Amino acid sequence: MRLWLGIAALSGLAAVGLGAYAAHGGPGEGSSAQAAQATHWIEVAWRYHMAHSLLLLFLALWMEGHPGSRLSQLAAGFTVLGLLLFSGSLYLMGLADMLALRPVVPFGGGAFLLGWACLVAEAFRRRR
Repeated sequence: MRLWLGIAALSGLAAVGLGAYAAHGGPGEGSSAQAAQATHWIEVAWRYHMAHSLLLLFLALWMEGHPGSRLSQLAAGFTVLGLLLFSGSLYLMGLADMLALRPVVPFGGGAFLLGWACLVAEAFRRRR
């Protein structure tokens, strides 16, 4: 499960780096309305990115004590997928003006929901 710990740490590192970049030199070009929208997308991406990096950290630590938990593995996988699709798309929309990615964002939100649902199922799973 060290792999998941490494992914969680890398995700947290990226969240801090992207947050710092956005705070100190992020989107500033274009009209003020465009810059405000880009800033909003980046802030939303960052909030979800940081929260779900912490979820990945929790899952990595949980899996250390509960090896073989397929639901926890699924939760982690869906969380990574959510990070890529949801936060990744919003970052690209805000930082690179890649507005064509807008339809991808809800799929990332769905992946986050599936990840949390797997964690709920793990919490109530009957132990043998």
